[in-house]
Amino acid sequence: MRSGGLGLGARRWLLSALVPAGIALGALITPTDVSWGQVQPIVELKDGYAKTTLWNRSTELLRVSVELRHGEVVDGNVQLGAPVDAIVSPRLFQFGPGETQTLRILVRERLAPGAVLRLVTLFEPVVPETPTKPNEVVTRLDFATRYITKVVAP
Repeated sequence: MRSGGLGLGARRWLLSALVPAGIALGALITPTDVSWGQVQPIVELKDGYAKTTLWNRSTELLRVSVELRHGEVVDGNVQLGAPVDAIVSPRLFQFGPGETQTLRILVRERLAPGAVLRLVTLFEPVVPETPTKPNEVVTRLDFATRYITKVVAP
C-alpha cells in the first residue's frame, strides 16, 4: 500500500513534460553570444577634451553607438538628461573581435568645475541577414549591452 506521492505513470508523464520544457527555457534564457564591449569607467576632461579607448571583448563583430549626455543619480539610479553640445568621434562604428577603438570627445559648452557628464555606449552584435525559405519561421534573440560611464570636468 502506498501512502501519498505520485504513481509511476504520473512521474513518467511529469518528467516527459518538464525535461523538454526545461531544455527549451534554458536555450531561450542562455545567451550564446553576448555583446561584450569594455569602456573605461571614468574619463577625465582636460580643457574640454578627452580621449579614451573602447574594446571589443566578444567573439563577434559589434556595432557601437556613443553619445554624451547630462545626467544625475537619483535614488541610486542614473537619470539621463539632455545631450551635451559636444563632438564625439566616432559616434557610430563597427569593430571586430579583439579590436580597440580610440574615442575622442570635445565638449563645446561651458561646464562648471567638478561637473559630471554621462557617456552612453551601446554595443550591439552585427547579425548578417540570412536568406530564409518561404513560410519559414525563425526566432532569434539579440542581446545588446549599454554602459553609462562618467566623464568628469576637473
